[in-house]
Amino acid sequence: MSEASLNGFSSGDIAEKIQSDPYRFLICADKFQTGYDEPLLHTMYVDKPLSGIKAVQTLSRLNRAHPQKHDCFVLDFQNNSEAITFAFQDYYRTTLLAEETDPNKLHDLKAALDAAQVYSPEQVQQVVAMFLDGAERDQLDPILDACVAVYVDARRGWPGGVQG
Repeated sequence: MSEASLNGFSSGDIAEKIQSDPYRFLICADKFQTGYDEPLLHTMYVDKPLSGIKAVQTLSRLNRAHPQKHDCFVLDFQNNSEAITFAFQDYYRTTLLAEETDPNKLHDLKAALDAAQVYSPEQVQQVVAMFLDGAERDQLDPILDACVAVYVDARRGWPGGVQG
């Protein structure tokens, strides 16, 4: 069996074809396990043991931002969270890995950020709309800079806060 016979097109066309129906799934062994950069890659099913740099490179394929991508998902049939945490420890100061996702954590973080009152709902909507429309960073920075200025000003009033 070859990739070309299974896919019906040459291996060199995979990166382009995966962008359109009906080729929305990529099943691979090692070829696309590392070095494949597809920002819309969303879900990964893992059915082989991963360790060390291979685990980091493989799972990092999902770590690409794109305005049309809002989350990602890994379903791992072979590795436990301890093995993956261990694999990432050499590359990150802190490796955070949850057994299960707590849906309230995001709501708690949002509540804490809202309570800080360094941004307005209108600023959030403006940044989101601009980001989803493909705005460049230099277009977003003035809004974010205004929020940072509010934060810095607020910290000046805190005990032990920002000086100057």
